[in-house]
Amino acid sequence: MGKYNLRCNRVVSEKLLQKDFIYDSTILPKKKNNHPRETRVLHFKCNFCNEPIATRMSLSTHVKSHCREYCRICFWVVQDDESIDEHKNKQHNTDLK
Repeated sequence: MGKYNLRCNRVVSEKLLQKDFIYDSTILPKKKNNHPRETRVLHFKCNFCNEPIATRMSLSTHVKSHCREYCRICFWVVQDDESIDEHKNKQHNTDLK
């Protein structure tokens, strides 16, 4: 039995597989890049390492890499001279009693 060709949903011979699915990259046409590379606007910055970061979701992932306590509201990495409670009270007006 030959190999299954997902493109046309049938069993095909090795000869057809070679013709259809094995490409020589030297003969393929080169893609033209008509659009200049867009630069990504980096709206956020890690307060711990100052790395610029594009999205809030990326920042939330990034701060976890520092293995330190951080604010789950704004993703501020807590410094050695402050506590998470102090930060939340000062920055987010939360009164923790």
